[in-house]
Amino acid sequence: MNRNAIPRSAVFALAATLLWTPGAGAATDTDGVRVVSVARIANDHDPSVSTLGLVVGPKDRVEGVSIVTYHPAGESPAHTVRRRFTLQKVGSPGGVVVTRKHGREVIALRGRIDPATGTGALVIRYLSNGLFGSHEECGVRLVREPDGWRLAEPGGKVIRDLYVKTWFLGVSTIDPICGHG
Repeated sequence: MNRNAIPRSAVFALAATLLWTPGAGAATDTDGVRVVSVARIANDHDPSVSTLGLVVGPKDRVEGVSIVTYHPAGESPAHTVRRRFTLQKVGSPGGVVVTRKHGREVIALRGRIDPATGTGALVIRYLSNGLFGSHEECGVRLVREPDGWRLAEPGGKVIRDLYVKTWFLGVSTIDPICGHG
């Protein structure tokens, strides 16, 4: 990686975060299903930016979770990866894999979301030490506000942006909710 790649990545992630507004990007399918943005996720290891969202059907019933990741042009052409997961999959013991590197789960999400209220409790599990296969977990709540859904710390503080900080053996922290790296 050259010296200028890191500042460009950081600038891109910051710009994407500043330009994003809560509720932005809610697109509706022909059957009335839409994806509602909940939080943005940036990181220190590449310029990709992800949006964690909820798949919401008619009558504001939550049907699943969406993760859309934008990879800007760099070593490969710019592209967007869209993934949707059912509430049953998110609620399963293994949850859903958010990030996988070199065949290993790096970040996973699991928990229960009430389809009717759209509220729930989620657990983020991340690889903290790849050498020893150690993982850490932290909890976050999904809350519904008048203007949409948000993540909240156990203490109630609303979280709109997450930032994944890495080290050479894994993830050191996910600011502002996980770890202390």
